[in-house]
Amino acid sequence: DPVYKTRKKIATNGAIFVTLPVDKRGFLKGTPEVSSAGIFETDDTGFMKRQIQIEITKAIDALSKAERKDKANLIKAVQIASNKVVRASLGADKKPQYSVHFVQK
Repeated sequence: DPVYKTRKKIATNGAIFVTLPVDKRGFLKGTPEVSSAGIFETDDTGFMKRQIQIEITKAIDALSKAERKDKANLIKAVQIASNKVVRASLGADKKPQYSVHFVQK
């Protein structure tokens, strides 16, 4: 059952939720909003959240104009950037699930 497998992965590895404020061309129009379940907590210092926001911004800024037009490229950039921070902070065995939402500005 795919739902059960996803729930098990979230329970083991956590989840990261990202909202990207982008224009129709895929350029960021603000700071990505990041929250999580089982990765960092709201009463935390916010360091990991800020690091993830910084890495996501750098990753998206590094995409070409053509790459930004495809939401799949934006999602992949979010995952790679977030994984970089999570694995550096929590270890290489953490593989959180991701949910990326787009807000067009």
